[in-house]
Amino acid sequence: MDNQVYLDSLEKLNGKVAIVTGGSQGIGLQTTIYLAQLGASVYVCTLDNPQNQDGILAAKDELRLCQDTTGTIEFHELDLATVSTSRRSAETLKSKIHKENSGRLDIIVANAGTAFQTKDILSVDGVERTFAVNCLGHFVFITTLLDMVESTADLRGEARIVITSSHGHKLAKNLDYTSLTSEVPLDGSSYFHLFGAFQRYCDSKLACLYLALELDRRLKEQNLKNVFVNAVHPGNSPLTNIGNGEQPLVGYLLQRCIKRLLGLVMRHSTKDAAKTQVWLSSSEMVKENHISGEYWAPKWSWNQDFTGCDQAELSKLAKDRDEWRKLWDFCEDDIENFSASLPI
Repeated sequence: MDNQVYLDSLEKLNGKVAIVTGGSQGIGLQTTIYLAQLGASVYVCTLDNPQNQDGILAAKDELRLCQDTTGTIEFHELDLATVSTSRRSAETLKSKIHKENSGRLDIIVANAGTAFQTKDILSVDGVERTFAVNCLGHFVFITTLLDMVESTADLRGEARIVITSSHGHKLAKNLDYTSLTSEVPLDGSSYFHLFGAFQRYCDSKLACLYLALELDRRLKEQNLKNVFVNAVHPGNSPLTNIGNGEQPLVGYLLQRCIKRLLGLVMRHSTKDAAKTQVWLSSSEMVKENHISGEYWAPKWSWNQDFTGCDQAELSKLAKDRDEWRKLWDFCEDDIENFSASLPI
């Protein structure tokens, strides 16, 4: 589907405020560009480093080529690796949005992610680092901003939260919360450890699904039916930076060779891979059809061009509501333990 045809099929977002975590590279970068082209004021929440700043500049350059948009792109620092930095970033962003956009927050796209982290060191909160970034950090970030999302939905009629998961969740195992808080000495010292790293990535994407589905369930329980929460599989694009430099045995040249090989079978462009989460963020059909608490994925033509998107099937594990609640409780307990450790 032609990019302009795709954009013309979506609701204009003039006046709306959006957040995209990890919105400076890969699929997140294209998500940022699309939302801004549709007219949204987009806060790109990501680590502050030269690569991400270059990505934001590239997004702004592309936005300038779009003549009929009121959209803007602004950087906001976010480190999802710890509870404290995730919370501090969200609180600082709330103050910024109150000042710049009268407290309006229409859209959160929780897109940021990492993969192939070694397990020889846990996060400072004592959690496996892939899970810490992909799930726990987003849990803290989203729940800290949730009152602003809810008030926007109440005032403006709706708000949306989209959490990026993956079909990799179908390869996940039942989440072992003891394992999530246990180190593996010397992990990453053998190529065989890549299998464990990939498994942790799949497990983290199952956790992202649990987060989206349990958040939706809790909002509906509170009768907050105009906050639409969905999860998404964006597609299989090798042209992302996820996992880059995370395995000590995988150097730059080997990493490039692997990505070239993956490109032979993973043929989705980042522009196409971003389209489903942008659709869930902006299409009028989401509100009209009460699409919430669902898992969506793109549809592809025979030559791997994006043709639209639709609800996708969850794995058996992903449908287990008890597991949704366990994930939520684990995240809450970890935050409480972190807060209790702070000096009074």
